[in-house]
Amino acid sequence: MVYFILLLAVAGFGYAVWRYGVSRACLLPFWRSLGYAPQSSFKSTTGKKTGMLLLDVMPARPPLRFIFLMGGVTLGLQVVAMMLGRMLGGGFMVTLVGSVAAAALVITIWLPFVHAQRHRRPLRIGVNTGGIRCADKSYAAGSIGQIYVRAAIDVPQNLPFLHERFAAIVTNIGRGATRVLASRAWLVTFYYRGSGREEILAGGLTQENAELLAQTLIEALQRDEKPVVSEEEAPATPAPQMRPTLDIE
Repeated sequence: MVYFILLLAVAGFGYAVWRYGVSRACLLPFWRSLGYAPQSSFKSTTGKKTGMLLLDVMPARPPLRFIFLMGGVTLGLQVVAMMLGRMLGGGFMVTLVGSVAAAALVITIWLPFVHAQRHRRPLRIGVNTGGIRCADKSYAAGSIGQIYVRAAIDVPQNLPFLHERFAAIVTNIGRGATRVLASRAWLVTFYYRGSGREEILAGGLTQENAELLAQTLIEALQRDEKPVVSEEEAPATPAPQMRPTLDIE
């Protein structure tokens, strides 16, 4: 049975490497996120060459209370599964069914955390009246609809894999921890004009900081005045109002 569980673990790790890459499969982004500050923040500067507004966004650290509480629940589920397996005879099929059920519960418990971590990373956003540049993507101003903020997870989190009554009990137990997790998992996003498709710009933020970041982006997109440049940086000919490229310096 031990070898079977190890085989499943190796297969799961191999799939994670194939699907998400070695870095994410080894949870390196998660370990780095533990060094972030409890509150998210961003710093704004002006690019010397392009005159773009540059926003260096630092997300918030994932709440340790959620990690410790859900880690304790996960460990408790494994202990309960082992005890029930011994009480019911400890056969291969009994142990297998118990392990699969415990794994399903563990996955369900940690789903909110996975959703909250998906966009928790430092990044630089460049914005001007021509559009937004974020990481390796560019968004023209004409394609950007409403910029808004929303939570990455819901409170209470739905638990679709569980029985209705048991799901209510587990939800009530973890509601406080999930609320803490959601408070540091706000997203800044927008809809594409016309199609309505959503694009996420930044994540892992506190609500106040996410709202301020969204307002800063909106004001920069709607700004009419030209950026102030020195005589050395001034171009020989007037720059067009819509820039063809949005390079982040």
